[in-house]
Amino acid sequence: MRYLLFLITLSIGYLTHAQSTKKLAKDTLIWRADSLLTVEHFQAKRNNVKGAFAYTTTTIWLYQREVGGELLFFVDAIMLKSKSFLPKDVPYTLNHEQKHFDLCEVYARKIRQKIAEKDFTKVKDTPAEINKIYNKLIAEYFKEQEKFDKETEHGINAAKQQIWNEKIAGMLADLEAYSSNSVSITK
Repeated sequence: MRYLLFLITLSIGYLTHAQSTKKLAKDTLIWRADSLLTVEHFQAKRNNVKGAFAYTTTTIWLYQREVGGELLFFVDAIMLKSKSFLPKDVPYTLNHEQKHFDLCEVYARKIRQKIAEKDFTKVKDTPAEINKIYNKLIAEYFKEQEKFDKETEHGINAAKQQIWNEKIAGMLADLEAYSSNSVSITK
């Protein structure tokens, strides 16, 4: 499995948001609790990852906007359809790839939580602090994705996959308070 995470700095995310929204919309699937992956979401023409049966390319997209004097940070877990591959409809594989996407949302929620809990009135460089939070959690995210694949043998080990299914569902439930993609901060 392959996970592609873009380390987008706030300035790049902010400047390119308006320009890239339309292009991203065609290739992007934003994580939603009521929307599961389907075979049609996997649009890569072939498998370019040696040794991988399927892969889901995900990213945690971070950008900011000022709305009515309020600084809002948006954190979205997204899947890039053109960079994700599934050779055929194999139920365990589709479930496994869904859990990779769900794990991406877990870490998007963790980023939102850390931003929400931070007292930015004592921070001199808000973008640098946000990037610090983001980069720390992205590093954890990579490790968790690797652990997930290793322990489930890429979804082949049904018993381990079920344990992870429950673990990821529990993490999403524990972080339900951070399911909104936006976080407001006060300076």
